[in-house]
Amino acid sequence: MTVWTVIVCLAAGLFGAGCYRAGRRAAENEAYRRREEDNAKVDEIIRSVSAVQRRELLQRLRGGGKE
Repeated sequence: MTVWTVIVCLAAGLFGAGCYRAGRRAAENEAYRRREEDNAKVDEIIRSVSAVQRRELLQRLRGGGKE
């Protein structure tokens, strides 16, 4: 009976460790996906601003960029 108790405890421990690792990996993947989405937004903003003339950009920054 003691041997079976040890085997069951080990199996439960391994199962718990596997579930923990899978959950942690899923959370890391979600954080990575969000970071990639944010980077894509930043790249889009940088591309849109880089096409703006310097004078127009300064005017917008100073608050006079009413369109």
